[in-house]
Amino acid sequence: MNLVWTDAKTRIEQRAPFTGGIVELVAKVDEQLRIYAQEAPDRYPGMALEISEEASESLAFGVTPDGWSLVLWDGDDASWRTAGDEEATGSYAVVWSVPDDLPASWFVPREAALGAVECWLRDQSMDTALEWVANG
Repeated sequence: MNLVWTDAKTRIEQRAPFTGGIVELVAKVDEQLRIYAQEAPDRYPGMALEISEEASESLAFGVTPDGWSLVLWDGDDASWRTAGDEEATGSYAVVWSVPDDLPASWFVPREAALGAVECWLRDQSMDTALEWVANG
């Protein structure tokens, strides 16, 4: 499994083997939030866990201090995203390889997102505790 993110300073996509669990992932996410706050304060990190570079199964997440937006790809070009507070307004500029404005209504509280990430790390399944909406 790989962890993928875009470096805030160089804007170059980074990919590193990931064999840890939720504690290690949270440490990396928090590190990226700190770096983005210093280097690109109007943007937020987008990261992804991928089964492999060749496989399209992945779980991507845009992270802000207020919450996470998750996007799950199943390997067959189908994807789903989290649905947060429908009343939320505004958007966040999340950087994967390029900045992407994600509606604030797609973000869920960090703790709920972490439960979904743990579920995906365990068996690449969708956490039914969250509401998911099909993309496209």
